[in-house]
Amino acid sequence: MSNTPIITFSQSNKGKRVIICDGFVYQLNKSCPEVKYWRCENRLCSAVLHTDANDQFKARKGDHSSHLPSPEHIEILNFNANVKERVTTEATPIARIYDEELAKAQLSQTALCIVPLAQDASFPCVFVLLTGRSNPMYKDVFKQLEEEAKRLQMNFLPDQITTDFEKALVKPLQKQV
Repeated sequence: MSNTPIITFSQSNKGKRVIICDGFVYQLNKSCPEVKYWRCENRLCSAVLHTDANDQFKARKGDHSSHLPSPEHIEILNFNANVKERVTTEATPIARIYDEELAKAQLSQTALCIVPLAQDASFPCVFVLLTGRSNPMYKDVFKQLEEEAKRLQMNFLPDQITTDFEKALVKPLQKQV
């Protein structure tokens, strides 16, 4: 079969395996004992790809008429997968791994515009899911955040807090600001 396309594997942002074929990314849709069914990651696209149980190409159906290939997206997908792999297997600081991988990746100009760059800055972000909406519960969250900041030798001075409006959160926020 000389028309067999070359497929490579990478990892999605959520850690799932994806197939890259001819500039398009496919996600696993369904897996049977003998065949794996992959669909284009663009949900509006009808293109699908089939592989056998050993991930060897079998067939491709449909086309990508609703969108163009995005080589920059694939570059960033591979870059992120490399960073995640190294972060989970090495004790090197994450910032250093990120910088080393960025230098090694030799990304295109377009991909460099998309990939997040933080020069001498950090952007801490916290998501908190609580079991209740009481004032003491919110106070405890802020206390724990302050303690964690001290442990990391940082100042807990949030510039921005996004929340669904809760009356019980108003007083603890006023004390923080």
